[in-house]
Amino acid sequence: MIRPGAVGDTIVSLPAVEFLCRQASEWAEVWVSPACVPLVQFANRVRSIGSTGLDLLELGLDTPAWSALAEFDAVVSWYGSARPEFWAAVRDFPFTFYSALPPAGCGVSAVDWYLSQVGGALGGVPSLRFDGVEAREFVACQPFSGGARKNWGVDRFLEVASGLGVPVEFCVGPEEE
Repeated sequence: MIRPGAVGDTIVSLPAVEFLCRQASEWAEVWVSPACVPLVQFANRVRSIGSTGLDLLELGLDTPAWSALAEFDAVVSWYGSARPEFWAAVRDFPFTFYSALPPAGCGVSAVDWYLSQVGGALGGVPSLRFDGVEAREFVACQPFSGGARKNWGVDRFLEVASGLGVPVEFCVGPEEE
């Protein structure tokens, strides 16, 4: 699976990526941005997109991505879904492309949007472990994103917060209501 994006975008797609990893018969590898590698804790292997050279394929450059992609039976990608040059570069590989952004007015959160794309049950919750992280007095949560159509419902954040066992402080910026 290839999932570009910053930390927040990756987190909201984790239930879909985890669903796909569980569906894989033997091996599941996930490629994400470097900052997101530690977030993917359920795949057999996780690599940063940059380390594979995937971003250079459409330029025709020789990168490790060519041989890596040749080893996969299937590639699920949210990367390059709107770039015809990338599609052309990988046309001989078994790619399935999904839209990286929910359409305006889709009526569901980004978490459920990604799950619906891959056939997973709606209502997923991103699973994150923080092994080795020192216990704190509270957790800070910023429940909004750069685009309202990607936001998870505040009720879902409250549900997750209730199970953390520590107080949760919600932070909002001037753009949020």
